[in-house]
Amino acid sequence: MSLTLWIAIGATVTVVGTVWQVITSARTGLDSMRHFLAAQNSIVQREVGEAKNRFSRLRVVKRRRASQAVLAKAANLLDADELRLSQAYNRQAWGWGLVTLGAVIGAIAAWVDVAA
Repeated sequence: MSLTLWIAIGATVTVVGTVWQVITSARTGLDSMRHFLAAQNSIVQREVGEAKNRFSRLRVVKRRRASQAVLAKAANLLDADELRLSQAYNRQAWGWGLVTLGAVIGAIAAWVDVAA
């Protein structure tokens, strides 16, 4: 077997490994985002309960205002955190996309060289 064939086989294995890593990384990122949002949701629910407990049950309007204030504040915080995470995942996706593109181009070039 010639060296070019071994290079083509190596490039093909690199493509398979890169695609596998991209899929695994995407799944891990989505799981991480889901767990992050679940944790934030439980914290917000607890804070709403604490805000409501500051007033007696007969003061419905004050309880509602307190819970709405906590939810409005939490919505702004969640948006900033979600945006930060989303941007991190986008950068990661672009990086893996470029690695995959390079591996595919290398594999195609190697197999074209083998066929020639």
